[in-house]
Amino acid sequence: MLLTGMGVSAALVVSLLWDLRGAQRVGRIVHSVRSGRGWRRLALAGIAVVALVALTADTDVPRSLSLLVLVPSALLVVVMPGFRDEVLGEDGVRSGWRTCRFEDLEEWRLTGDHLRWKQAGEWRACEVPAAAREQVRARLERAAADRESRFRA
Repeated sequence: MLLTGMGVSAALVVSLLWDLRGAQRVGRIVHSVRSGRGWRRLALAGIAVVALVALTADTDVPRSLSLLVLVPSALLVVVMPGFRDEVLGEDGVRSGWRTCRFEDLEEWRLTGDHLRWKQAGEWRACEVPAAAREQVRARLERAAADRESRFRA
């Protein structure tokens, strides 16, 4: 159980460091959408039930050892990004675990309510609030004007 707790704690540290790296690449957040709240709530409820059972059961496993696994597990569920999370920042974008600065985008297009961009050969998208569209377009044009994509049939 100690090894499991250390593994979960290591995963938590890696997730926090990855999130910090992504935040530095994206810059100040303009808009974000966090999806998958239902599964997060379900996972946290499951962890809470297991914690309650572990704390009230009469077992040979010390309660502190159970918490060594359960507390980092709950924190990991809270901090790790969902695969459909979207973040639009002043300097870049994030979709799930992937982050990219505007100047590193392969291609991009800002149409309607969404910024769509190509990263590692895959098109991704994030919502852009109406009030921020002009500012986002200006930053994209400064950073990667030559990579603006047009719709293709």
